Amino acid sequence: MSARGGPTLRLYVAGAGDQSLLAIRAVRSCAAALGADARTEVIDAYQATDRAREDGVIVLPTAVWCDARGVRRIVSDLGDPQRLLAAVATANDDRTNEDGEHGPERSSQF
Repeated sequence: MSARGGPTLRLYVAGAGDQSLLAIRAVRSCAAALGADARTEVIDAYQATDRAREDGVIVLPTAVWCDARGVRRIVSDLGDPQRLLAAVATANDDRTNEDGEHGPERSSQF
């Protein structure tokens, strides 16, 4: 979660390749739709390998959504902002089971 306590969308990329640049643009365009208390971060996994490992990143690009309910990894074609927002919404919906309790930390391909 972010230092301010709000949700964070953290994007891990591999340098400045085409897929990385598309994913960065998508995350930046999603920032306003995520809400005023949400943060976005872009991290080059090659320069922050320990942090990527801590977040369980094994494929690049990967988005990591962190909020009060936990952490969810989003692995997909992250170049489409609408798809990325839909994946974040799905991450929020998927973590609550029928009893209203939060499920385990998960990864998904959207």
